[in-house]
Amino acid sequence: MKITHGEIPIGDAIIDAIQAGDAEAVARLATHQTVDATGPGGVTPLMLAPRLGHSEIVATLRAAGAVVDAPDERGFTALFHGSPTTPQHCVRQERSSDEGAA
Repeated sequence: MKITHGEIPIGDAIIDAIQAGDAEAVARLATHQTVDATGPGGVTPLMLAPRLGHSEIVATLRAAGAVVDAPDERGFTALFHGSPTTPQHCVRQERSSDEGAA
């Protein structure tokens, strides 16, 4: 999946690392541009990670500043994209701590 930041292609490295479940590679690649970049359908890395059941990667993306409330083209956020194997609180809890800081 190709992801872009605006019109700038970011590449597949962070997506490949998420799909492989490689938390260390995601941590190395996670920058503001990569964690909030969008792919087809407006999907972000933070939407892909919980869909694949990678709660550690979700935490890494959140620590890098990924936006929890960013919607895809259908209006769904990362919380919606979670899988049955990923605890929903890993996204919800981070969102709550963001709101508390505001």
